[in-house]
Amino acid sequence: MAKTLKVLTALLALCGVVTATAFAAKAHLELSRSKGKVGSSVTATATGLKSGRYIMSVQGTSSPGGSCYEEFGPVKMADKGRVKLTAKIPKRIHCHGAESTTSYKLTPGKYRLQVSAPVSASRARSTVSSPFRVVK
Repeated sequence: MAKTLKVLTALLALCGVVTATAFAAKAHLELSRSKGKVGSSVTATATGLKSGRYIMSVQGTSSPGGSCYEEFGPVKMADKGRVKLTAKIPKRIHCHGAESTTSYKLTPGKYRLQVSAPVSASRARSTVSSPFRVVK
C-alpha cells in the first residue's frame, strides 16, 4: 500500500511538471543575419520572454580556457514578452578563467548570439541563443 502510494505520488508530480512545461511560453530568437563581420550591425528579436531587462551577448563555442563572452548593445525592457535589440558586433571577447580574465580579439569562427538578463541582474529570466558565424 505504501509503495503504491509513493508511485502514485511520483506519477502525479511528473504529470504536473509535464503539464507546466507544455503550457509554458517557449522563448524564441530570430536574428537579422546568421553571419557578419566584426563591427557590423545585427538585430536580434526575442519572443516568449519573461518580463525584465535584456541585453545581447556573444559567446565563444570553444573557449581557450574558461567561459568566453561579451555583452554588447543597449539594455532594453521586454514588452509583452518581446524585445528587439540592435547592436554592433564587438571587437573583443573576454574569457573568464579560474584565476584571471583575459581579453581576445573576436576572430572569424563559430559563436552563439544570446539575449538574456545582464550578468549583474537575476538569472531567473529567460535566455535564448542562436548560432552565429563571424566572418572576415
